This record gives sequence, C-alpha cells and structure tokens, in this order.
Amino acid sequence: MNYLELVQRTIRESGAHLRIPEELVGLDGLQSLFKDWVADAWREIQLERSDWNFRQAEEAVTLDPVTLDNEVIVPPEEISAEFEQDWRVILLRDIYVHDPSDDNFVPRKMFYVPWNRWPQIFGRTVSRREYNEEQDTQRIPRWFTYTPDGMLQVYPRPDRLYEIQFWAPKAVQYLEEDTDEPFLEEHHRMAIVYRALMEYALYHDDRSVFERARNKWRSYKKSLEHRYMPDMAMRTDQLYKDL
Repeated sequence: MNYLELVQRTIRESGAHLRIPEELVGLDGLQSLFKDWVADAWREIQLERSDWNFRQAEEAVTLDPVTLDNEVIVPPEEISAEFEQDWRVILLRDIYVHDPSDDNFVPRKMFYVPWNRWPQIFGRTVSRREYNEEQDTQRIPRWFTYTPDGMLQVYPRPDRLYEIQFWAPKAVQYLEEDTDEPFLEEHHRMAIVYRALMEYALYHDDRSVFERARNKWRSYKKSLEHRYMPDMAMRTDQLYKDL
C-alpha cells in the first residue's frame, strides 16, 4: 500500500461516512485529518525505535583533504543527522575509514568522541589541532564526533583521499505524494493504518473503535519488533574488565 491506499484503508476501517478519496491533493475537513493521521503514524513508528532494522542503511562520503572545509563534513542526506544520542545507546555502530586507492587496505573502525570532549582531547583551536596532527606519522582518521548542527568532524585530518563508510539509521521518511511507499514490507503496513485509526477514535471519542485499533496495533507492533529489532546480546567480558 502506498500513501493514498493507506489513507483509503484507514477511512474504510474507521466506518466513517466519508467519500473515499481518489487522490490526496486538495482534501479538507475529516479527509484531510485522515491524511495527516496516516503520515504522523508512519513518522512516529520510525521514531519509536532508533535501531529498527528497516531504518538501517549503508552510505559513504569521500574525505578529500584538498576540499575539506574547516574539518567539517556533511553526512549523507540519506541517513539521519540526529543520531548522535541514539548511537550512544546502540553501541556507536558503525563507521569505518577506507582507502579506495589501496586494494590491500582493510577498513578500520572509527571511534566516537562526544562533542563536548572533542576540544579537550584534540585541541581547542585549528592551529593546535594542526600541530597535534603533524606529530602523527599516519594521518588516517581514527576518531569522529558530531557538531551541534549535525555536521561530522574527524581526527586526524586526512593526508590523502579516504572514504568514510556508514552503517546508520536512515533519515526519517515523510509521506507526501500519493505514490510514496513506506520502506516497510507490505504485510506490515497495516500497522500504520491501525496506529492512525487510534487517532481518529480519540478525535471522535469512539471507545469501541479505539479498543479495536489498539488491539490490532499491539499485535502488529509485536510482529514489527520480532521482525525488525536486532538480536539482543550481552558482552559478559565487560562484567570482569575491572577485576
């Protein structure tokens, strides 16, 4: 189901005496609210879990020391620029640096440093960081941070062209056009319908519709978590690291 079909299905499930729209442009009144409820439901599902598997994506950016502007790198548009906090929870997976000119180069994992500690560790001024970098015999970026405005910084500054490879949450998808499709498997998309239907029931204070929609939503949410949440693992070695 695309955006239009999701709205149509939600209206039918609601039992509301409305004309089923054939397009989403120019809707008003309750039809327009159904359109908003469906879009909001999909956005909220994405935001509910930062580590949904359906939100993970592989992207890359090139680090060229000639064009690198003030050490700041714009992350790929396809991934979320607001995942700093999320990554602290999901073990900072995964950013690697790669040398595309060297066939024998093994991509190396980069390590996260919180923004508030970045100046303290690597230098509070550009000149100080440049001095520190000059002491490095190998100028392969090894650490990264995110600035408050969502930009990426790496240290040390690269001495030649490298590539940073991301495994990161996709940017939140907003449903806008009739044919937009959520990046969710088809048989799970009814979860969007029932989450939107709960908003309709609350709007009309319809307890019976709300209970039916909530029960259906809970069932689909369990299915989503079973299908799209990563397996849990516990690093038992961390329990003994200070012994």
